[in-house]
Amino acid sequence: MWNIKMQILNASKSLNIIVKKMEDSIKEKILMDVREKYLKTDIKYPLWERLNDAKAKSDKQAWRWAEDFVGNESVLIFFNPTDEKSAYLLNSGKDVVSILGEMYSIEFYLTDLETSYFLCFNHHDVLLASGEAKLWLEEYKN
Repeated sequence: MWNIKMQILNASKSLNIIVKKMEDSIKEKILMDVREKYLKTDIKYPLWERLNDAKAKSDKQAWRWAEDFVGNESVLIFFNPTDEKSAYLLNSGKDVVSILGEMYSIEFYLTDLETSYFLCFNHHDVLLASGEAKLWLEEYKN
């Protein structure tokens, strides 16, 4: 299996992008907030199968759209724990897309530290959006 942590670190180094590994306690608190706001059930992966109110759009390149929603705000990226247990904080949507562009295709989740939105991209090439991102995705023109 690929090593997501090494891919993130290598991409961030080669692209000169700042990436901060989040403390596990902060990650767990954010996951609890995500569960309360956006999931039908307890946290069981993949989370995109448990969203209680989301908009979805299918497009092979939809993962790139996250840059448009996130903009210049900091963003937390995390993965299914069987792929990578850590979460990482990046400074912008552009940084997320730049790093993901250097990696193998992978399911990922994005939110801000306030969990005001929740974005997921899955192995079916579907971008799912909840919270503040839901209306944005409904209206998004790629």
